[in-house]
Amino acid sequence: MNSLHKINTFLICLIPFFLVTGPFIPDFVATYLGIFFLFFCVYNNNFTEYKNFFFIFFIIFYLYLNLNSIFSFNSKISFQSSLPYLRVVLFIFCLSFYIKKNLNLLKFFYFINYFLLLFLLADSLVQFSSGYNIFKYKIDHTLRVSSFFGKELIMGSFVSRLLPILINLNYRNYLNITLLSISGVLVVLSSERLAFFFFIVTIFFYLIIEFNKKNLIFLLIGLTLTSLTFFINQNSYKRIFVHTYDQIAKSDKIIGFSERHVMHYLTAYEMFLEKKILGHGLKSFRYLCSNDDYLQKLINRNLKKYDVVAKENGYIGLMYGGNIKLVYENGTNENYKRQSVTFYNQNNYYYEGVVHWDFLDIYYPKINNNLFFLKPFKKDEILFINYDVSGRCNTHPHNIYLQFLSEIGLIGFFFLLIIFFYIAINLFKIFYKLIRISYLKNFEKSKFFNLISIFLPLIPILPSGNYFNNWMLIISYFPLGIYLFQHKKI
Repeated sequence: MNSLHKINTFLICLIPFFLVTGPFIPDFVATYLGIFFLFFCVYNNNFTEYKNFFFIFFIIFYLYLNLNSIFSFNSKISFQSSLPYLRVVLFIFCLSFYIKKNLNLLKFFYFINYFLLLFLLADSLVQFSSGYNIFKYKIDHTLRVSSFFGKELIMGSFVSRLLPILINLNYRNYLNITLLSISGVLVVLSSERLAFFFFIVTIFFYLIIEFNKKNLIFLLIGLTLTSLTFFINQNSYKRIFVHTYDQIAKSDKIIGFSERHVMHYLTAYEMFLEKKILGHGLKSFRYLCSNDDYLQKLINRNLKKYDVVAKENGYIGLMYGGNIKLVYENGTNENYKRQSVTFYNQNNYYYEGVVHWDFLDIYYPKINNNLFFLKPFKKDEILFINYDVSGRCNTHPHNIYLQFLSEIGLIGFFFLLIIFFYIAINLFKIFYKLIRISYLKNFEKSKFFNLISIFLPLIPILPSGNYFNNWMLIISYFPLGIYLFQHKKI
């Protein structure tokens, strides 16, 4: 049994390494560890690890997810996510048990993953400079470096989520500052804006908690190296700063989010309004988001913001490729992209316009090879909706809170709020102590950064991945396992 425990300890330390390989191996390992630990407790008739508020909370949430699946839009599809959720719950209690059993586990975890980030850095530099990494994964056409993650552009997300976990598992500041520098370069090369925000927040708190002149000098050197990466990779600078600024400048009320993200959010909100208490069930967004009823309601609620009104008398023309041209009698014209046009008819019903060229050739006059006249219009007439309705669908709404509201309703949303406020309150307690006495023990520092890694993805206004995705669950719940150990130690 001792040999098996050693193997399990080693597997835990390799979880981040397995995450780099894709979702299957880490999910398999986490499932094995969770089930093993459950049978280990049953065999020894010792359920001490499960006798706490956290286990009760997650079990109740698990039961709710499966009850919700019974009433979902499609029980068979929803149960695919709700039934296996237990594996992650069991895993975090297994993790807490092994850390308590072997306190050196966290030290091993730190150094193994420290070298993993070094390896990622070396491979990323190879991919950026040559166009291919050492396994011949080609760099994305946007020059976003992904290293061993291949077509999945999540390297920055992986690094920025792992960084706060690692940062104070070791108390040698020169190692941590080097770790911050490595992570900064990787995040910039990945061009992931959310990951860059997570990195900046981690740096900010590290400066506050570990502030001294020596650390500040080394940290400034590390930040300088990170900043130089922007000059080496201009695409990262444009995506993280220029693109973000453009979105803020164009956005209306919902600051900083693309039209595509806004459409996800609004569609999820319309789904929530339809079934407020239970939602539509796990995985429902990807199947229901294309429902025209949601589009109709969404547009009706935002009509004045979206509609295009004729400035003068003229004609609507359809250009080759489907783009729309407004030709005014005074000689001016306006162009609109195909994906942002939703037509309006006499019955006050909005629908996505799809016109076949064969139909146009028969019924509408072509004034040149690229333009058909569809219909005349009068000044001040509402012509169509100018908004990218094509982007309203995806596998998830790109916001955890809207995913919970639309898929598992207000009851499920209540569980998420409990997690959020619990983490926020405990973060505040530690930070308040730092402000009050200007000192934290090493254990408190470690706990603070671990809580930061849990809290950052839960900030309500930020976009997010699919909460119930295998990869996302493991990387999000790993720090929860560490926190369980830290909580018990107090």
